[in-house]
Amino acid sequence: MHFGRNRRFSQRNIRRTPSLTVIFTQLVQANLSTKKIGRKIEYYQILNSTNSEAWELIDDGVEHGTVVITDNQTAGKGRGSNAWTSSPDRSLTFSTILLPDSILNFSMIPLAAGIAVAKAMEPFEIQAELKWPNDILMAGKKAGGILCESKYRGGVLIAMVVGIGINVNEEAEDFSESLSDIATSMFIDSGVRQQRERVLAECLNSLENCFLEPDETVIRNWTELCCHIGKQISFSSGGKTVSGIFKGLDEAGVAVVEVNGEQKIFSPPVIAIEN
Repeated sequence: MHFGRNRRFSQRNIRRTPSLTVIFTQLVQANLSTKKIGRKIEYYQILNSTNSEAWELIDDGVEHGTVVITDNQTAGKGRGSNAWTSSPDRSLTFSTILLPDSILNFSMIPLAAGIAVAKAMEPFEIQAELKWPNDILMAGKKAGGILCESKYRGGVLIAMVVGIGINVNEEAEDFSESLSDIATSMFIDSGVRQQRERVLAECLNSLENCFLEPDETVIRNWTELCCHIGKQISFSSGGKTVSGIFKGLDEAGVAVVEVNGEQKIFSPPVIAIEN
């Protein structure tokens, strides 16, 4: 089944297929404690990318905190040229739309989003950790990632989209050979199959709380969840691979990395979308 990119579907008129389990947005919203985040959910059974769909909704006019979610993301985006691979029926892929009149400091959003997802794992008795710049780890393996995109017009911020992917109920055989040694899921970590609606609700509740935290709290919480302070790391920045000792975050939330004996700084990653 394929749905056209520009078509909108409500949950009640989506035709189900045997291979997919529909996420019930009513169940998600019944478990929300938020004022804005997730109060409007755009659900699709199949999408190329929740981030791309979110930008189309923004162009059409949309509420702050609107969430886009799909059961089957066929062309998920990662940082740079990387793709985010998700398992239909087993993972969570969703994007949250943030408008500038409702967020005080957008520079902290990538950090706050990582904290939010990690803290959302606590009710499931899962200890998640963070890896710069945008990875969610469980037992040292990647279980999720975050992709923040922003758009400016005439130097003025129009909106930000926070895309999140979480491996929820994947089993080891669901990962390709190239990912089997580095990827994991909530199920693999805990041994318990999770209800995706509850996982999403916990994430959205946590996102709203973390987005409202003062900068110093975000920096402190991110640092406490980071698994590689003082350790050697490698990551992509500006199309190049950076390797060095991760020293931590400064007071502006910028990463300090010692590269060849010299301390360099790297801002939290946000991809700029051309208007």
